[in-house]
Amino acid sequence: MKYLFSYCCNYKGTENQLPDCELDGKRLISKLKDYQVTSYKQGSPQLLVDFINNVNQVVKPDDTVLIQFSGHGSQYRVPSTIEKDGYLETLVFWDGNNYTLLSDKTFIKLTDSIKCKTIVIYDSCYSGGFNALVGTDKIIRSTAVKGELFELELNPVRSASKKC
Repeated sequence: MKYLFSYCCNYKGTENQLPDCELDGKRLISKLKDYQVTSYKQGSPQLLVDFINNVNQVVKPDDTVLIQFSGHGSQYRVPSTIEKDGYLETLVFWDGNNYTLLSDKTFIKLTDSIKCKTIVIYDSCYSGGFNALVGTDKIIRSTAVKGELFELELNPVRSASKKC
């Protein structure tokens, strides 16, 4: 089986509104006809936790889980040696009222717990910092969509101008 968790948030109605994140999700979902899709346009990181808990109850080692995040990323200085560069990267979730940050360390711990091959696609500021913590070979992480699996038309102008 193949499973997709897609969180693509435009942050509508906020001063931090982004264009086309929801379109990113719609485009990917339209290409992955053989995936069981769980899709959100807003919500807290608990959505991802619940998805992983549920999928871990049914996946087999030869299944595939694809996680897509298109939205805001952030970074802040931490006063310890948690990160070699001194900055913690986060994904920014929006539930319609509040922002919730999910740290790279927590995100990787969550995705490392998935009991099958896992592919992660990030489209957010500072997402490249997530790869620095990867300690497993079973998870494929990308900040860009490449290869034959994802034949999507990407708009590099929008991607290059996405504000954090």
